[in-house]
Amino acid sequence: MSTVSGQGDQAKLPYTLSFCIPTYNRAACLVEALESIAAQATDNCEIVVSDNCSTDETQSVVTDFARRFDRLRYVRHSENRGVDRNIDSAVAASSGDYCWLFSDDDLIKPGALSYVLSLLREHPSLVFTNFEIRDLTVSIFITRRWLCLDSDRVYRGHDLDRLLIELSHAVTFLSNIVIRRDIWISRDREIYYGSLFIHTGVIFQKYLPSDVIAVAEPLVTCRKGNPASIAATSTEIYLVYLPNILRKTAISHVGIAKSDIATPWRHPSFLLFLKACGMLSMNDYLSYIHPRAYLISERAISAFIAMLPRMLVSYLLTFLYYICRTPEQWPCIVKRSRDRKLPVK
Repeated sequence: MSTVSGQGDQAKLPYTLSFCIPTYNRAACLVEALESIAAQATDNCEIVVSDNCSTDETQSVVTDFARRFDRLRYVRHSENRGVDRNIDSAVAASSGDYCWLFSDDDLIKPGALSYVLSLLREHPSLVFTNFEIRDLTVSIFITRRWLCLDSDRVYRGHDLDRLLIELSHAVTFLSNIVIRRDIWISRDREIYYGSLFIHTGVIFQKYLPSDVIAVAEPLVTCRKGNPASIAATSTEIYLVYLPNILRKTAISHVGIAKSDIATPWRHPSFLLFLKACGMLSMNDYLSYIHPRAYLISERAISAFIAMLPRMLVSYLLTFLYYICRTPEQWPCIVKRSRDRKLPVK
């Protein structure tokens, strides 16, 4: 493992926030992410890049960027250690009070950093930012707002069930998470190595010592379309990896049952969403749902949805969206499944 740091590392400033970026073979996108952060970074912010032994131009890109941005620390591993270890490595190498976990192909939106820093003055355990999703070129909107929130929302540190149920898949993304570094370091991370969701496991492993803030305004642009650096399919992620990791946390049995990402076979609306996205075949049902769903009704409904034609389900969700105008009438996830791709204005 080698480390390359900017000159500012020698100053040992008491950083408030560290951007922790795990990366692997995305040099072109990484430089855009770094530029978007550096454009807003104040003296109390640093950037940490943890490189999983990339074989592209990542090392030269980061080394060149460190000459222009002196508060950057670069950790390069001698071998690919997997996504979870790479995320953990980035946090371990940081020195800020808070860590903003950040994907190597996403972008921070203008004004986002100053807003997050203002929230950190309230000393929360965790901040979840809202985010938008665009295509690979970042020129077309796919989803303008992932979380259907009208205003910022505050959760108590012990209310993990409500946090999981209401934010759902937002707790599994990376670039929308700002967490206190001491919380991360104090928790057992190794049990989540190989899970693909170490960040979700760490967050829900125990009750949090202070409040959690969910930000209504999208502060991050997530880029969709880059090849995944993991071997698991999307179906495995939704039906195996996420349910498995959430069972190793402090979420109650009631919370697990009510969460669509912890027990997707109990939530037909979510299964319909997966089907509309082409991620639920009969083989998927037999491999992933049938061994986990114990109730006959859960198996029957899941199997029925798996057999439905994808286009029929897509049209059904579109119809439901147009007759159900509020999030209370139908989950926002239905709306996201039908968001049209719109040019960025």
